[in-house]
Amino acid sequence: MRHCKSCGHEQTINPDDYTDQAEHGISEKEQERRLKTCLSCSSLENYTCKHSGYIVSYIASRPDQHCSHPEGSKW
Repeated sequence: MRHCKSCGHEQTINPDDYTDQAEHGISEKEQERRLKTCLSCSSLENYTCKHSGYIVSYIASRPDQHCSHPEGSKW
């Protein structure tokens, strides 16, 4: 069970559910690059970005999202 920092909703999350490139419109290679960057970031906490509140596998798969790092986007 995961708790969304943005809206408070609790939900069972499988991070693999958020990596369908056909649905989201970015390539698998780009998703992997973004996710690799997120997973090596010091702002990662329990698969969640401390700045955006999103689970990183979700935000990395979305073409309409960006890295929310306060020093500037890392991807």
